[in-house]
Amino acid sequence: MVSGKKITLETGKDEIKIGEAKPISIWVREAAQPKVYHQAVNLVEGEAPANIVVKHYDYKNNIIGLEGLEANTNYEYSIDGGSTWSKLENGSLEDILGNQLDLRIRLAAIPGEEGQLPSKATGKLNGIYLGEVALNVAKGLIEKNNKLHGIQH
Repeated sequence: MVSGKKITLETGKDEIKIGEAKPISIWVREAAQPKVYHQAVNLVEGEAPANIVVKHYDYKNNIIGLEGLEANTNYEYSIDGGSTWSKLENGSLEDILGNQLDLRIRLAAIPGEEGQLPSKATGKLNGIYLGEVALNVAKGLIEKNNKLHGIQH
């Protein structure tokens, strides 16, 4: 059985093409013992990466920098809420800012016999980054607004 659907392999065949990478359970049995099943595969999604946040926005050059990414770990990003995924390079994203941005990060799948599925995705990460903005109440000014290219205030 593959995720609750019964399939039969022909004699001599020892592999099944599962299709897209998604959570799946595979149970097998011998024809001689039709009531005895053994779970051969149980692929589940790992938890979403934790502690990843937007480090900075560079509105002038259209770049988002991320913080909390672990070294030597393969991540993927989506800018459409998880419909499509691309490989994340160098911890920053270029040319993705826009009014429809829905940024999410996940751990990439690991192919192979001992591989794993991609993790669940983070929640929506984008928003307005105000880390370089300071309000000077005495002067009545927003300071350091040279970092606010493209923001209305």
